[in-house]
Amino acid sequence: MNSFFPLNIDLDGKKIVVIGAGKVALRKIKKMMKYGADIHVISEDVREDEMVKFASDGMIRLEKKEISFSDLEESFLVVAATDDQNLNEEIYRYCKAKNILVNNANGEGDVIFPAVLEKGELTISVSSSGESPSLAVKIRNDINEFIEEKYSDVMDVFVEYRCKANDEIKDAGERKKFYSLLNEFMDGQMAGDFKENVERLFAGFVDKNKFTVIQKYDPEWPSMFEKIKTEIVGNIKTCSNIHHVGSTSIPGMYAKPVIDIDIEIEDFSKFAGISEELAKIGYRHEGNLGIDNREVFKRKEGFDNRVLDSIYHHLYVCTKDSEEFERHILFRDYLRTHEEYVKKYNDIKMEILSECGDNRKEYVRIKEENYKWFFEDVINKSIMEKNKN
Repeated sequence: MNSFFPLNIDLDGKKIVVIGAGKVALRKIKKMMKYGADIHVISEDVREDEMVKFASDGMIRLEKKEISFSDLEESFLVVAATDDQNLNEEIYRYCKAKNILVNNANGEGDVIFPAVLEKGELTISVSSSGESPSLAVKIRNDINEFIEEKYSDVMDVFVEYRCKANDEIKDAGERKKFYSLLNEFMDGQMAGDFKENVERLFAGFVDKNKFTVIQKYDPEWPSMFEKIKTEIVGNIKTCSNIHHVGSTSIPGMYAKPVIDIDIEIEDFSKFAGISEELAKIGYRHEGNLGIDNREVFKRKEGFDNRVLDSIYHHLYVCTKDSEEFERHILFRDYLRTHEEYVKKYNDIKMEILSECGDNRKEYVRIKEENYKWFFEDVINKSIMEKNKN
């Protein structure tokens, strides 16, 4: 028994000669036509009306004549599918001598036609190496039922976003990372929120360096934080707590679509340990960037974590007595319980936005220079409120 290597081949424009025009030949021609092959059919007797129609429609070339070996020259593939086994054998031996690929209806040959399943851009072939074609068909049908049940809703999304990535994610490394994460999504998420999550993943790659300055509150932000938190907690042991801070942590607040996260540690004796743990899951330490007791971490290149690399976030490690950490918590907690201040802050943000347009750096500059009083006011009120309680 021959051992066949499964290989997908581009047949577009390639000359394929089919000898015979019966049911077997017709079945094989139908499989090849959709792939753009230049199909020549040679037979003295044409018994299939569909074959004649294909020829009249210009989909194949049909010659009613006796086969001549000269007809096979310069062929990419020859299919011997006549009712005459001796003729099929002669064709087979000629092609082997001329190094022409041949499929022989008698069973010998160096090309076989597998049972094929097609779902959009997905193609699956099943072969028994010619020993049991009916078994290959049954297995193909079983696979079809499995795909219909589990993947039918997600395949179109998968194909759509691979095409979009080719067009819109210009950096090859980023595109490769997106493909890898997309494959993980296929593994772990079926239907339902699959498309929404892929859209979010894709937006994170396309817009990584061009976020709009702010957007309206997204109710998904807290759950995005929880996903990141779960991923981090599962891999580190040295933190006291992990906090969602910043504007995305405050219901109703307009914000940059970036999840700000503070990892709380007891003191800096714990920092080396947590820094090492974070490095193992794809973070690099950037220093404190001028703010004491608050260390900045960013994602490294070359890591493909379907949560940490799909949700855009800022990560900080702070000691529990860090002044910056305390301010984050005070500001967040006060706004969470005072909707009027959420509205005030939203109004401030929109006012700044009207001045700076979509210039993110200018937005940050104006906020820090002209509205520092608002932050101090909120933090002072938060301290007073906590002291009362």
